[in-house]
Amino acid sequence: MSAGFNQAIILGKLVEAPETIPTKSGALMLKAVLEVTTYRRGADGSGEEQATRVPATLFGKSAELFQTYVEPGHLVQLVGRLEGYERKSRSGDSWLTLNFVAEQLILLPNNRKASSDSPNKSTRTPATSAPIKEPRDWNRRPQMREVPLNDLGEPTDLTF
Repeated sequence: MSAGFNQAIILGKLVEAPETIPTKSGALMLKAVLEVTTYRRGADGSGEEQATRVPATLFGKSAELFQTYVEPGHLVQLVGRLEGYERKSRSGDSWLTLNFVAEQLILLPNNRKASSDSPNKSTRTPATSAPIKEPRDWNRRPQMREVPLNDLGEPTDLTF
């Protein structure tokens, strides 16, 4: 069997507070439900928006950051993989269950005002995370420096 490629990206809103589940190793695991919307055109040509709820699982540091900064209604982007499980009922019927396992969490701009009713929520960046960078302007060209050349046209400031 050849190796496959399994990567999915989900952009959606958190439906309800995630379920916290401790693992055997003591690490944090979250089960969250995101609502993603899809625009579809009907048979009559009119468009409609459909909402789909996607179960997602987060582990470790991603789960901690998700629990700290994401509240129901917040927009979030997750990058991860799909895992499928075949389930069987007692009567012998079987069906496939898919779950999204997040490997990367991308926090998107939301109205993240600190409220007095949620004391564990904070608007400051945790000390262990990298500072938030400004979005890159892809239309701006990088500044090129002038390289001094010798008589043969070779750069003189190369270091090896």
